[in-house]
Amino acid sequence: MKAMFNKIAIVLSVICVIAFASPAIVMSAQSLDDLSSGSNDNSGSDSDNNSISDYLQNYNPVTKDNMEQAGAIASPIVNALGTLSGFIVMIASAGIFVVTALDLVYIGMPFTRSFLNPKYGAQMGGASPMGGMGMGGMGMGMHRGYGGMGAMGAMGGGAQQAPEQGMRRQWVSDEAEYCVNFAQRQDLMSSGGVAPIGGMPQQTQPTSTKSVILMYLKKRAFFLVIFSVCVVVLMSSLFTDCGLNLAELISKVMNKIGNQISSLEV
Repeated sequence: MKAMFNKIAIVLSVICVIAFASPAIVMSAQSLDDLSSGSNDNSGSDSDNNSISDYLQNYNPVTKDNMEQAGAIASPIVNALGTLSGFIVMIASAGIFVVTALDLVYIGMPFTRSFLNPKYGAQMGGASPMGGMGMGGMGMGMHRGYGGMGAMGAMGGGAQQAPEQGMRRQWVSDEAEYCVNFAQRQDLMSSGGVAPIGGMPQQTQPTSTKSVILMYLKKRAFFLVIFSVCVVVLMSSLFTDCGLNLAELISKVMNKIGNQISSLEV
């Protein structure tokens, strides 16, 4: 009897479960429909978001037509600037030869140096061989062993600054200025009473103009060679073409990487 009641209770429980579960299944089916419709709505929003990327894909802000129109408009200005660049290069080339001629005058005619270079004499401290010997003579008069005082006197005399002279403009090149100053320093050291230890001051011959101009020839020739190379290379499109080729290579590599990324599926 008890077993029969248990069977009846199980059957009633199954009937109750079926009765209450049917509406839930219907509601779940409706919710799945809502989800599917919602997914369709989201796909529409995704397409709206992709519209920006689709617009920017392969976007080129400057087209060939734009460059042709810009070239037609800017052609007079570009031609004028090209003419100006050529004019400047011609003036610079001619001016370099003028300065070279002044350099030869500066080296070969010492009386023109104060006019062609206002710093002439100031860089040497206004010291002359006789001026450098002042303290040296005193040192030698006090004691013969104080020959080193002559060098100190010469260096002390060279510390004085001389006022600038001439046209207040440097009309010579740095090469000519360096060669003349180098020769004067050599002459000043040779005549300034500089003596070895335990010996008398050594007197050497002043630097000749021949040695100065040979030094200038080497430095000036090197400058002219480098100047010519710079004019030919920098005023041409050699480096520009090299840069464009590198840019095209980088563009090809980036396009290949981009195509590989776009083909990936996640």
